Amino acid sequence: MILLLNGSVPDYNIRLNYLVEMSAKEIAALWRKHSRRLERAGIIARVAIEITKNKRRTRPVNRVHYHLAVQDTRPPAELRAIVRGVCLCEMSKRSFMVTSKPITDWENRDVWYFVKYMKWSNYLFRPNLPLQKFYTVGKWWTDKDGTSRTRESIEEQMQLYAIEQRLMGLWAK
Repeated sequence: MILLLNGSVPDYNIRLNYLVEMSAKEIAALWRKHSRRLERAGIIARVAIEITKNKRRTRPVNRVHYHLAVQDTRPPAELRAIVRGVCLCEMSKRSFMVTSKPITDWENRDVWYFVKYMKWSNYLFRPNLPLQKFYTVGKWWTDKDGTSRTRESIEEQMQLYAIEQRLMGLWAK
């Protein structure tokens, strides 16, 4: 619902895999640099960090990857090139991988991935460590007309909508 009420509607799911093991502090420092450069390149995105799993997807390995729900009309090859260029500022080309695919269907699982709450059992997300599960790049939280707003204002709008729906249900009885 948050994505539906937000004015920034994602066009692409870009996946940035770090292929090397890093500590939580190293990942956080690297992401700060990457997100600043992405914002300067005009990227608007909601980002989720995820622990990478082995090939059978049965257990986590000591690496992470980012899913970027990007609002952008540039072609996917150009967006991949931007993300690669950002990464090459601090990393060798063998230490990361970038993929992108268009988001064409709001029923697509990849879109809803960004708003669902997930429990993490990995040390990277313990309290008092520098990593968050979700990030934003650029002016992601906007109204339909493009003006800035906060996530809190969207959540407030959702609560008002829920109250309205309950009242409508009572009046219909």
